[in-house]
Amino acid sequence: EHLVLSHNPLGAFLNATENDIFLKLGVTPRLSIIELENCSLTVVDLTNGVGLDQIVLSYNQLLSIQKLPKAVTHLDISGNPFKTMSAKFLPHLFHLQHLTMEDMPYLYKLEEYALFGLPRLSHLNLQGSRNLTTFDPHAFGRNVVLNETDTVLQELILKGTSIRTLNSSLLQAFDQLNVLDLTGTPLTCDCNVRWLKTLNVTTHASCTKPMSLRGQQLADIAEDRLQCKEEKSWLYTVFNVVLVVLLVVLVGAAVYLIYLAIRPRRQQVQLRNKVGVNSPYARVTIEPNQAENLY
Repeated sequence: EHLVLSHNPLGAFLNATENDIFLKLGVTPRLSIIELENCSLTVVDLTNGVGLDQIVLSYNQLLSIQKLPKAVTHLDISGNPFKTMSAKFLPHLFHLQHLTMEDMPYLYKLEEYALFGLPRLSHLNLQGSRNLTTFDPHAFGRNVVLNETDTVLQELILKGTSIRTLNSSLLQAFDQLNVLDLTGTPLTCDCNVRWLKTLNVTTHASCTKPMSLRGQQLADIAEDRLQCKEEKSWLYTVFNVVLVVLLVVLVGAAVYLIYLAIRPRRQQVQLRNKVGVNSPYARVTIEPNQAENLY
């Protein structure tokens, strides 16, 4: 059975002391679909709807949604004013497959373990939640990151959010992903999003930063162009060190060559044995007109 109560001001009718719709309105627990869109609800209790399969609670004033039946498979909580989605925001819904959170006006963060209690979640839609900037790398739990448990997520819609990056720790959670829509997100195309190119999905992501890649599709950018400042800084540091070492070697070689060119040459010293006057090898000088003295 399908019950539509949307656009009725039920918030005043369902007060804090009695907000169980099934008890208050006498609704049959065999109901499978209930729609409560834009009913000014601040609290709601649907735990007695044991047969509920699909629940629509969009565009109300809900800050917490804890009292839900465990068997629900489709939940729409779009347009509600909560700012973060924590681990305790939703109860453990072991059968939930589709979670729709479109146009959340204040939502800026999915916290650690926010989706941990939803082991069968296959479709997550956050389209139009323009203040959403942070998708915690452990939103599905640390066991998923460590590859100790699996997820079945097949579709993630982040179109029109303010997501700038997605941590590579989400890789295990995205193992079965078929659709990742990043249309209109202000993506920073650096080393932190290289891993997205390893996914076998079309993201429709375009780059906002750096300026050199602005407006380009992530799918069209080579991985070696997706660099972080730290990587560039490291490369520049290595280059500068090599350059300095080379410069020192060249300067040293130049100084050595100049030294060789200007140093005084050593005079060769030849040692000759002096011959005595009475030596038979002494030079004989014959003066003119005195040759007879030789006899």
